[in-house]
Formats: sequence, structure tokens, C-alpha cells
Amino acid sequence: MQRIIFLITVILISSLYCTAQQEKSVVLEGKCFRPIDTIILLKSTEDERYAGVKIAIDADSTFKHEMQVQVVEEYSFVFQSEYLNGMWKPIRFYPDGKLISFKLYPPEEYERNTITGSPLTEQKKEYKLKRSANFSADLDYWYDKLYAPNQDPMTKTKAQHNIDSLTRTSFRWQQDYFSKDSSIVGYYEYYEALLMSDDIDIDDNDLKMAHKFWISKFPNHPLSEEVENLMHASDQVVVGGLYVDFDLIKKEDSGINVSEMITKNEYTIIDLWAPWCGPCIKKSKALKENYNTLKTIGVNVIAVIGGINDYSSYKKAKEKYNYPWEVYSEVNNKNKIWSKYGIPYAGGSQFLLNKKGEILAINANIDSIIA
Repeated sequence: MQRIIFLITVILISSLYCTAQQEKSVVLEGKCFRPIDTIILLKSTEDERYAGVKIAIDADSTFKHEMQVQVVEEYSFVFQSEYLNGMWKPIRFYPDGKLISFKLYPPEEYERNTITGSPLTEQKKEYKLKRSANFSADLDYWYDKLYAPNQDPMTKTKAQHNIDSLTRTSFRWQQDYFSKDSSIVGYYEYYEALLMSDDIDIDDNDLKMAHKFWISKFPNHPLSEEVENLMHASDQVVVGGLYVDFDLIKKEDSGINVSEMITKNEYTIIDLWAPWCGPCIKKSKALKENYNTLKTIGVNVIAVIGGINDYSSYKKAKEKYNYPWEVYSEVNNKNKIWSKYGIPYAGGSQFLLNKKGEILAINANIDSIIA
């Protein structure tokens, strides 16, 4: 009898899990009070430069798009014209209702944008308002002091100190705010803070405590892999740290591990770059110009082309630059290489390793490598 009850329980749990994982349709519709454009729909963890679905805006300034959702994640709208001009501000939302309605305005009227039909998006809005009420005025005041023309050094130092203090306090307040309901909204706000942690002053212990909290709440959510990679990279992908292993894909259906290549040479440069990243290509060309010298001192180059959404883009970029070393592909962020190296939204980066896999330099000048 107990066995029968146990089996029924397992079946019920499995049924509930499968139901929770089933795709559901969500309709996005809206009206744009701005010039006719194209909307790019993508997850907030994706890069506009190569990801996303394009949604056309009709002649009457309305749009409608049906998407399939299996797990609730944060998404963004980006207007294509703004992206092409290099200045865009994503419109964030959660597809957690059957019908999500939008009223979208020009960038100078961003605050007028409205989104209805999404409880989580409304929760995010409420949180932003409360956080702004607590911290924005003070932060704005000290930022004005910091960047005021002809400001004296002592005032700048004081302003930076107060900005750092307010940032740390704001992050702790954020964690306390979301600890009461553990909403996925809070997880994405933590993710945003983690992305900015190199530029703003957040205490490492606070970050690690928040990391432990959110990973325990959403262990199987797609965001968790991204968060784990970034947190690991912040600890390990530093000068003196160790490289992170990943698959090298040369053909669409075959690959090897980086670890198989590193021990074969005295030094290795992992060159991660995207075809749209000018600074990345400039650094790669510098390696090419000095390749014979690099070989004489035992330096091997492993290149990976990322920031692309299909294999043909990889082949095109590889043939265009014709580098004398092996060039591998990272299509659609398949192996999460950029996140594993702590640069999820960057065009790329270069990492100089010794044969033990220790990171000797990051984005080193070519002269310092061959000296």
C-alpha cells in the first residue's frame, strides 16, 4: 500500500513538473507613439548585436506578436533605429500573462512607456520607484559634485566616497526588499548589479551572500547558469588566476577542449573576438603582424569568433581575416564562453596563459608580450 501511495505521489509530482515546463503562448501587442520602426525582442541576457526577433510595426503604428514561453524570464524591447544609432534604452518586461499590452513613446519620453497585463513587470516598476525614492536624490547630488567642471580634488574625493557608500547601502536595501518574496524580479536585479560590480562599489561579501541566496531559490532557472559563470569569472579570470575550459568548435558538429591545447605550448593566447568589434580585430591584427616572433618564443594563438547567430557568419569572418592560427566558432552563445570569461556583453578579450593554464595578462599590449 505504501509503495502504491509513493508511486502515485511521484507520478503527481512529475505531472506537475511537466505541466510547469510546458510552453504557453503569450501575445504582445501595442501602439507606438513615435515614428514607424522595427522592434527587436530578446531576452535581457542576450546581446542586441546578434540576438533577437524582429517585430514589424504596422502602418497604423500598432504591432502584435505571439511568443512561446516555457520559463518566465525577463525580456527586452529595443527599437532598431535607436540601436543602429548606437543609443538605445531597453524596455524591460516579463511575459507572465496571456496578453501583454504596450504604449511606447520616443526615447526622450521613456518614462511615459506603459506595460499592462504583467504582474511581474508591475512589481519591477514598484520596486524601481521605491528604490528611487530612497536613493536617487542623494546619488544625483553627489554625481553632480563629482562631474562638475573645475571641481576641487577634495570635493571629488568626498563625492566618490559618498557615491560608493550609497551604492553599497542601496544593494543591501535591494536584497532586503526582495528577500521577503524571493521574486524572479529580484534575481534579475541582482544579475544587473553583478554585471556592474566591476564599475560600482559593491562589497564582495554582499555579492557572494546574494549569490548564494538567489542560486538556492532558482537553481534550475536559465539565469542561474549565467550568474554562476559570471561569479566564477570574477574570482578566477584574473591575472594570477586559472583559465576556464570550454569546447572549441571548428566544424558544426565537432570540437575539442581548450585544455587539450594549452599544455602543448609554452604560452597560449586565447583571443575571443566578434566580427563587429573594431578594437578586437585591431588586437588580433597586431598578433598577426607579429606572429613569427610569437612562434619563436613559444606562443600559440587560439581564436574564437563569437557575437554571431549562424555558422555562415563564422565562415565569412574567418575567410575575411585569414589568420594563420586555428579559428573556432561560438554561435548563438552556445558554450557560454564570453560569460565564462566575465565579458558577456563585450566584443571580446585576449588572455595570455602559461602551459599550466595560469593567466599571465589580460589584453596585454603586443610589445609587452614579445619583449
